Amino acid sequence: MKYLEPVSKEVAQSSMCLWLQSSRFYDHKICAAVVSLLATGTGFWATPYMGLATLSYGFMNIGLMNLRNRDVHVRYMNAAIVLDLALVLALEFQRDAIQTALSFSLSPLQQAHIAMSAVATTLYIPILILGWRLYLGKLSSSGRSWHRRLGMMGYVFRSLGFLLMFSLLLRK
Repeated sequence: MKYLEPVSKEVAQSSMCLWLQSSRFYDHKICAAVVSLLATGTGFWATPYMGLATLSYGFMNIGLMNLRNRDVHVRYMNAAIVLDLALVLALEFQRDAIQTALSFSLSPLQQAHIAMSAVATTLYIPILILGWRLYLGKLSSSGRSWHRRLGMMGYVFRSLGFLLMFSLLLRK
């Protein structure tokens, strides 16, 4: 029985980038390409809005995987948050999302998606303010701690909102 040959670093990066944080195997550009392909597929499979939400969520994950690489972290987290906020505005103006949510015509899972996404979107404002102050060196260690806490909470709510987003496909 022959054993498998060891894979090259490039192959390891492309196949394991979404799971590993180690700088030996991880390249954020490859992960961004993978996320873009997943978002495009989701856009075709579900809706373009869900494709953009997948792209945003993927960028957020890449940003989190680069906590130690400050410039990459800031770039991907800002892209994720700006894309998310733009998506919320587009949904409001094109589909009157707030009125739909307040009409309670959606299922409990769909209402939960809206609630989780609303909390995450609200948390983006202090996260961005604290993050930029941290990036510019104008934040104390307690401010850094608050940025991390709010960031973790925002990520949890964004993750729940992302998973529950697919319940909207069941809407009649």
